[in-house]
Amino acid sequence: MRDDLYANVTARIVAALEQGVAPWVRPWSTVPDALPMNAQTRRPYRGVNFTLLSLEAQAHGYPLNRWVTYRQALELGGQVRRGERGTTVVLWKLRKINAAADAYPDQGEHCQ
Repeated sequence: MRDDLYANVTARIVAALEQGVAPWVRPWSTVPDALPMNAQTRRPYRGVNFTLLSLEAQAHGYPLNRWVTYRQALELGGQVRRGERGTTVVLWKLRKINAAADAYPDQGEHCQ
């Protein structure tokens, strides 16, 4: 599944490049409404989500670059229109790992 995500993101960026749009070049407006943001929490999107949602808004000509999940739309009293489709965003979280010595089983094997 992870390969599908990477392939999807790559395909979207390549498609934008083929249309003459370099997603990392600032084609968006400096007007705050043009920047991708969660409509409920008002948190701005960052990283690859910034690029993906900016491309999506540009492709569809959305006047506001605001996004919600299906559940957030319901909580706000809205309803997703029939036939509408979602867009991909990447959820990432930092994970804590145990830094105990047994977490690195090959530690010391290469030391002589």
